[in-house]
Amino acid sequence: MNVEVVTAMVAGHSFVSRLDKFIKKRTASASGRIVSSDFWISNLSAELWGIPGCTIPTFRRRALNSLRMFPTKLLYLELSQTDLCDPGRSPQLIALDLIDLARSLQRIPYVKAIILGEPIWRLKPPQDMPDFKERLTAFRDQLRIMVNQLPASPKVTLWYHKRLWRCNPKFFAPDGLHLSDYGNLQYFKSIRGSLLAHMKYAD
Repeated sequence: MNVEVVTAMVAGHSFVSRLDKFIKKRTASASGRIVSSDFWISNLSAELWGIPGCTIPTFRRRALNSLRMFPTKLLYLELSQTDLCDPGRSPQLIALDLIDLARSLQRIPYVKAIILGEPIWRLKPPQDMPDFKERLTAFRDQLRIMVNQLPASPKVTLWYHKRLWRCNPKFFAPDGLHLSDYGNLQYFKSIRGSLLAHMKYAD
């Protein structure tokens, strides 16, 4: 019996571009399983699209038209962390921007589910941003309210990276901002979980 292949795109800022490099290194998990761009899902074909420093407006300018050309059914987005480093933009405004982007993505006919990755805590606050944790919390609280006001279809979901919530130092590279290889493995598994949870919407 033929099994339909589900197309997916994982897109966002440097966490995604670094994850792409991590996957291409063919890193093995503790069990010896090699990480791969299908996220260990046999009927999934996924593309990774990451730009270091990508903001929500940058994604809209550079990726939205490309997405309309790529027939992806599941779309995972890792955005907003770079936006939150801009002191001139409030967490509420950034949440509105991301929700507005989600609305635009819902209008793409073949997209069946949109997954918004909630920002990951960082071991160290970004330079000159001592209140980053407070800004992130305010953003997340606003986003959780706003996402419930979106149309029910295509599905828009927030995804919480529970594997990374503790800010364990071994999750992070020496800069305290990006993920180590161990952290990237947990990140890979978390995104895998999000895609698996949304495969049912791809029918």
